[in-house]
Amino acid sequence: TRGKLWNRLEHALLKNKNRAEEELSRLCEDEKQQPITYNHYYTDNVQNARQDSTRKLVKKAMNEASSQDWNGKLHVSNNSVDAEKLLVSLQKRIVVDMDAQACTEALAGLTAYYKVALKTFVDNFCRQVVERHLLNPLPQIFCPEEVAAMDDYELHDIAAESSENIALRKKLKDMHGNLQRSLLDLHK
Repeated sequence: TRGKLWNRLEHALLKNKNRAEEELSRLCEDEKQQPITYNHYYTDNVQNARQDSTRKLVKKAMNEASSQDWNGKLHVSNNSVDAEKLLVSLQKRIVVDMDAQACTEALAGLTAYYKVALKTFVDNFCRQVVERHLLNPLPQIFCPEEVAAMDDYELHDIAAESSENIALRKKLKDMHGNLQRSLLDLHK
């Protein structure tokens, strides 16, 4: 019975699997296109990367200025002279290498895109491949309406006992009857 039922379900399951693979191929083709996103998290991620890079650059410059221009004891009063001295000291130390800056910007952009694209791809895979083509069709593969629409031959083919099992059942019933009668004869 299990084999007959599996044969009936296998066709529908394979059809769903093929549809899921086609959908996955479409998703992968989309990923081969030019990197583009309309998700605002991309911009947020780029901004955060830029701010982090700037923060590190300024912190390094502050540490160098403190150790070299103030003998390790940076103290800036709230006056224009100290502020100007700090600004000049930092400007000497913050030198932007345009090649390095361009590489840093490119890396920040790609990293930000990858973060967004990865989440989008995983979400699309789960919803469009797994749910749409593998999980959602499962209840329709063998539902009560399908069983009600089957003719007697199909139902018999799926659920009926094999002729071997019928013969074995008859033989075992006969043996059971004979053993019961023998038991009654022994009790007399």
